[in-house]
Amino acid sequence: MIDMPATDALRRIRRVALGDFIHRSALKFGERTAVVDGDTRLNYRELDARSSRFAHHLLGAIGSGRQVGMLCANSADMVVAYNGIHMSGNVWVPVNIRLDVAAIDYILRHAEVSAVVVDEAFHAAPGVADMLARLGVPLIVTMAAQAGTAIAGAVTLAQAEGGQSAELPAIDIDSQAPALIMYTSGTTGHPKGAVHSHASVGAALMGNLGGFAITEQDVFSGVLPLFHCAQHCLVATVHLAGGCVVLLRGFVPEEVRASMLRERYTAFTGLPMMYAALLADPAFRVDTMRLAIYAMAPDGHPKLLHCWPVKLLQAGRGDYAGSEVMIRRAAASLSL
Repeated sequence: MIDMPATDALRRIRRVALGDFIHRSALKFGERTAVVDGDTRLNYRELDARSSRFAHHLLGAIGSGRQVGMLCANSADMVVAYNGIHMSGNVWVPVNIRLDVAAIDYILRHAEVSAVVVDEAFHAAPGVADMLARLGVPLIVTMAAQAGTAIAGAVTLAQAEGGQSAELPAIDIDSQAPALIMYTSGTTGHPKGAVHSHASVGAALMGNLGGFAITEQDVFSGVLPLFHCAQHCLVATVHLAGGCVVLLRGFVPEEVRASMLRERYTAFTGLPMMYAALLADPAFRVDTMRLAIYAMAPDGHPKLLHCWPVKLLQAGRGDYAGSEVMIRRAAASLSL
């Protein structure tokens, strides 16, 4: 029998840990653009380094294996923060910032969060500051206008990263350990938390990778909220492949059209009403597009397929490891 000692390096190669994906992409695609957020552009080397620095901050502040809440709109800071949470072995708890304050308070308390990452603008929304003060956990402020913050008990993401190592933390992460908790919505009772392991999320990413044939040449939209499993799952898949994600904080048709042309999108994910709004301009074309991914009812398909030379994919709903995930179902494949 051949003896193969399980060294630390071998255990790291064998494990499925979401933070490792960004680190491995940085080793292979270091200078390629990973995130576009307005004037902010992060390549893979920068994303990996910033995420690792935040991970080290969390390890010093709260340790590992704790839940970290997040109240953020789409941004480069948000991507850095949730990858840092994964790298530190903590559990990411993204919260729908469109919920009322009472529902957000319930989720954060139910999840027993040990810290909260919050956008500066959202912290200033009515009732949010008081709710977080009563919660009494450390705050990390994203999208801050200044390097520092006047919020009591808080540091900005830049301050949290300051002075920390850019090396991936050398901690043990079990593939079956919780990676994130997604809370349900639309029910009559309190939201329910669906726990996803590193391995279960990793399996969903691998399914997306093959089903959508995503490569390092792809440029995907990031207009749907990252606090939802569908958009997060797609962004994480693109980053696994070494592609680029263009983040937007809302859907304004004129701004999205301009972004699609400027950044040369290869794929867009949206709702049927978004496609209808984009195609309201009959002259609008994006010749680089290859995928149009939609959810809900198949409204507007003939016009979409007439205007764009794309493969049209419908995102359905299914069950994987007891939680909602994306299923790819090809609806049509045209080359116009």
